[in-house]
Amino acid sequence: MMLIEVIGGIIQWVIFPILYLQYTFYQQLKKQDKELAVLQAKSEVQTQSTDRELKEIKNTVDRIFQKLDSLENNLRK
Repeated sequence: MMLIEVIGGIIQWVIFPILYLQYTFYQQLKKQDKELAVLQAKSEVQTQSTDRELKEIKNTVDRIFQKLDSLENNLRK
């Protein structure tokens, strides 16, 4: 009977707390994985948006230079 009580005490005071801590860490890790995935998605959207805006700016600048070249050619004639 004494051995069963010792094993029960070990399970109750050592193994259960360790399992609870592992479970808690696992839950936190899952939460952090989700948050990381959301942040990565937001970053990707921002990067795409920035790239699109930079393309628009480049196209606008190219059109401005084309018009300036056209004006310069007309003035030289």
